[in-house]
Order: sequence, then structure tokens, then C-alpha cells
Amino acid sequence: MPVTEATLVLVVLTVLSSCAALVVASCASGGISPNNLIGLRVGRALSSDAAWRSVHRAALWPIAAGALLMALSCVGLVLDHHVVDRAPFLSPGEYVRGGLAAFVLSVVLGTMLGYRAGERL
Repeated sequence: MPVTEATLVLVVLTVLSSCAALVVASCASGGISPNNLIGLRVGRALSSDAAWRSVHRAALWPIAAGALLMALSCVGLVLDHHVVDRAPFLSPGEYVRGGLAAFVLSVVLGTMLGYRAGERL
């Protein structure tokens, strides 16, 4: 994958992962009430407002960390291929795959933690 395409892909994925983290944060704070369109709908999340907020509070930090790792992958690609005058440390595709894998794993972990938090209510 060429560097410019990988950079564009990572920027788009960083924006999307940041939006996902903001949605989870809004659900955790009560800004978005239980619904069938957006948010984590696992376990008993839709049973009450308290359950909805609890599920999203438990999932917030892992998902936010995944968005941060995606952003760091984007910064790493830009620094490695556009700024530093040496051979690149990783290929552009490896930056994309690494950032995407980190975010997917963080969403899975956040969903699992959210499910467990909902079951404890």
C-alpha cells in the first residue's frame, strides 16, 4: 500500500474511531438515552437508563484507548515516512493493520466489560 493511501486510510479510521469513543462517552454521561440505533446494546443495556450508562461507562476507557492507539499509529506513519530521513521502521500497511487491530481489540474488550457491568446490575 502506498504511503499516501495508507495515510488517508489511517486518518479516516482515526476520525471514525474517535467518533465511536465520543458516542460511547455521550451514552455513558446520559447524553444519548437507550435506543436501538447507536450505542452498545449488549446484555441488559436497554433495560434501564442506569444500566445503559453503566454499560457504556465500563466500555469507555478501552474504546477510548483504542481510538488513541489508532491516532498514534497515524502519527507514527507520518513521522516514519514523511519526516525522518532514514529507512522506514514499518511498511505503511503494517501501520494500518496495527492501528486497526488495536482498535478492534479495544472495542471487543470494551464490549465484554460493558456486558459484564450490565449483568452485575
